[in-house]
Amino acid sequence: MSASDPSPSEPGERGPARQRKRSVVPAIPAATTRAQGSNVLTWRQRLVTTLGPLRHGLGRALLDNAALKFVALVLSVTLFILVNTNKEALIGVDVGVVYTMPENRVLTSDKVDQIRVTIKGSWRRVKRFDERSIERINVDLTNLRSGEYRFPEDAIRLPPGLTLLSIKPASVPLRFEPLKLKSVPVYVPTLGRPLHGYKLARRVAKPSQVTIRGAETLIVNTERLAARPLSLDGRSESFTETLSLVRPREPPIFEVIDGTTVEVEATLVEEMSTRTIDKVAIEVRPSPEVSLPSKTRFVVEPNAVTVVLHGSLLAVEGFSGDCVAFVEVYPDDVSGRPRQAAVQIENTPEGVGTEVRPKTITVRTERVQ
Repeated sequence: MSASDPSPSEPGERGPARQRKRSVVPAIPAATTRAQGSNVLTWRQRLVTTLGPLRHGLGRALLDNAALKFVALVLSVTLFILVNTNKEALIGVDVGVVYTMPENRVLTSDKVDQIRVTIKGSWRRVKRFDERSIERINVDLTNLRSGEYRFPEDAIRLPPGLTLLSIKPASVPLRFEPLKLKSVPVYVPTLGRPLHGYKLARRVAKPSQVTIRGAETLIVNTERLAARPLSLDGRSESFTETLSLVRPREPPIFEVIDGTTVEVEATLVEEMSTRTIDKVAIEVRPSPEVSLPSKTRFVVEPNAVTVVLHGSLLAVEGFSGDCVAFVEVYPDDVSGRPRQAAVQIENTPEGVGTEVRPKTITVRTERVQ
């Protein structure tokens, strides 16, 4: 019986019921069914073919003899740790250097305050190593002479299991000079300017001399020791200031025995100035007792003088220049005989001195036509 033929009826079933049951699964063309089924089976077969053996193999690899495999894993990790902890490693460490200086000599060459050492050891020991455990190297220069000094390897004490490979720098040059003392004066330079109209009259350092000590060549060539500059900016009054001394080199090459500062007394005064006023007319001032005849007058020769002012800069600059020159005449001058009279100046600033050129002039009388 073919697939398209109706199935035999069950006993007791009627015709309509059999028809409804056959309508549940509609008929599909045979060619279409075979094509679709072929495509679905091909994709699934490929997936099962690819993943099936892999899943089966992984499951067996992980689960078969699981206890033995776990022990093997633990042994492998342990062996890895042991091998790596015994593997050699290197580390670089900075070590400080201090010096014990001689009493009658000075080290003039540059000092090395720190060296770099390379240390070798097992990875485990290097990892646990604390570089602070290495003490500084003390170089005793008391009995050493000028030349090359090599840092001794035994001066670097390392924990057991660590080895010193290298020291950089391995050596340092040493150069010494005799120690010398000398007394030199203190010099105080200035910086800036006081207010307009004022100037620095003098500056005195206390102490005025200090004793210096250091390398012979440097001390012999030092004629004076300078302090920090004394600032005069904006100053108009005297003042006192403490200044530090300037050392050309650091100890022990150069030291100041008497201290590192000086007290400086600065004295400021008004700045003086001179000003010349030309062609100042001369006035004649008769005394109360003088009585001139009619048509008679006093004549001065020359009739003008030059006035020179001497005083503080501010007073001289601020003066308008309207000074007055005059001579006084008396009854005896009425006779007509010429006389030399001193010229006087008034209306000048207080505290400002004057100089007249010429100092005297000729006074006489003459008839007025």
